[in-house]
Amino acid sequence: MMGAALAGRLTLIDLLLLLGVLVVVPLGMRLVPLQGRLALRVLCVARLAQPVGALAVVVAFILPAGWIAGSIALGWLIVCGVAALAGVLELVETRTPRTAHLAPAAALVYLGIGAAWLVASRLGLRPMGFSPAIVELTGVHFHYAGFAATLMGALTLEALSGRPGRLALAAEAAALLLVAGTPLTAAGIATSSALFTIAGPIVLAAGVLTTAALSAVAVAPGIGHRGSRWLLRLSSAAVVVPMLLGVDYALSRVFPTLPALDIPTMALVHGDLNAVAFSLMGILGWTLALRGAGRLEHEVAMIHLETVIAAPPERCFDLARDVDLHQRSTAASGERAVAGVTAGLLGPGEQVTWAARHLGMERRLTSRITEFDRPRRFVDEMVDGPFESVRHLHTFEPVDAGTRMIDVFEYRTPFGAIGRIADALFLRRYMTRLLLGRNAYLKRMAEETV
Repeated sequence: MMGAALAGRLTLIDLLLLLGVLVVVPLGMRLVPLQGRLALRVLCVARLAQPVGALAVVVAFILPAGWIAGSIALGWLIVCGVAALAGVLELVETRTPRTAHLAPAAALVYLGIGAAWLVASRLGLRPMGFSPAIVELTGVHFHYAGFAATLMGALTLEALSGRPGRLALAAEAAALLLVAGTPLTAAGIATSSALFTIAGPIVLAAGVLTTAALSAVAVAPGIGHRGSRWLLRLSSAAVVVPMLLGVDYALSRVFPTLPALDIPTMALVHGDLNAVAFSLMGILGWTLALRGAGRLEHEVAMIHLETVIAAPPERCFDLARDVDLHQRSTAASGERAVAGVTAGLLGPGEQVTWAARHLGMERRLTSRITEFDRPRRFVDEMVDGPFESVRHLHTFEPVDAGTRMIDVFEYRTPFGAIGRIADALFLRRYMTRLLLGRNAYLKRMAEETV
């Protein structure tokens, strides 16, 4: 009964905003193609906190607009503020204004702006004298046009970046139009400037329609997942009408004699098609495409290290599988082999159980050599231990200076979201420090015995 009553008093604009908070944003956060290490960690924190922030928004919509509802909605602003910080860090870390970094960073910053307008709406504020509907629609605008559309532009650019000809240039231009179009449109609403009022929606529509065309014609045919292909095509087709309606509405604000839909009808047609048809289907399409390509395994954390050693690959390979050397390299944590191969070199199919004190607790981990190709590479994987899974790929490449030893350490933390939060806050740093210490010791031993 309460759910029915709540649904009965929610407006269409409310529902569009809730759809963004509960579905579009959490899906989209998994897709943002950041490259900075710190930016990725910060975004991971935002992703993990997102359900709490979304719940705060739901509660804020149950309550009437006012200081209580607005204060509760601050939970969403905090989450999106952290995501926006990740976007800023991406630009700081990569130190380049290239569109491939700018577009995903802008999408996250726009999400933070959208969250601020959502909070203002639930507080009942009317910035610059805007009506409550315009305040809330500005929040909708930044969640969908700002975050979702700009994100899809960034993904399209990433997918086409290696293509020959003009496809990559078109994708870059579309992404830049999306980055510029969202604030220009907002500026037109805020200032009532005829230039911004007309230019913003035209620039935004050009970016969206170009991205949609590239997704349907250039990206979708190369995706193996059939459902993903159709979702991207339907999303691209569905956005044409709402974009044209948006431009028409903007023109009518400057030239009142032009026919245009009113705000409720625009929310029904323009808003629904943009939110459900374009944004939701597009984000779902990209989710299926990247999941099929193995790009969405965010639950698998990865540490990648490279160490150049002045010694031949054979020597480095054997030291990396030497149980005695490993124990000496981890003396600080008292790591010792207690079962399986407890001394000498590990071979194909052999396993060892390690006991050590980490993070204040005694822990055991059993690993087995699952791949073995001396002196190029070997893999050890956890059989039993405190993680959900561990896979450590050791690769040895001959270089002029000797050997480049590459460690790819992949692991899944236990306890679901709690484990992922712990990983983002301290575990990854701790594991990286252990691996760096072991590699420094191995390097010293290898170079001393050459």
